[in-house]
Amino acid sequence: MALCANCGNDIFGGKVCYSCGTRVGGSPIVSSSSAAPMQLPTDQQQPQYQPQQFQQPQYQPQQFQQPQYQPQYPQQFQPNRSGNTNSMAIASLICAFFIFPLGIIFGHIAMGQIKRTGEGGKGLATAGLIIGYLVLGFLILL
Repeated sequence: MALCANCGNDIFGGKVCYSCGTRVGGSPIVSSSSAAPMQLPTDQQQPQYQPQQFQQPQYQPQQFQQPQYQPQYPQQFQPNRSGNTNSMAIASLICAFFIFPLGIIFGHIAMGQIKRTGEGGKGLATAGLIIGYLVLGFLILL
């Protein structure tokens, strides 16, 4: 703890005393408006440094209101809420292995239903169509 040589107050590791303005190891700071250094009255008690008391600001959390509406999406963008798989898509995949024309037909019907209803099973219907068309192409080439 370093003390000011002029007033005896703690300088808190700085280069200037906060009470009297004296530089550490030097003379008092001279302001540009007056050429004489600042003199403390000798008959009064020297002011002591008192830290300022700060109050913690009281913050109120913002109140947010929920929207009073539910967004409406077009039918094709609604998520699959039912979790059901389209039965025609399952039939398309199974029939593609055994009765390929039915696999192709069921696959196209399933794709249309999936677009309209938002059900699951688009991958099954696509697989049924691909396998059905591959078998048809293989039989045409023979």
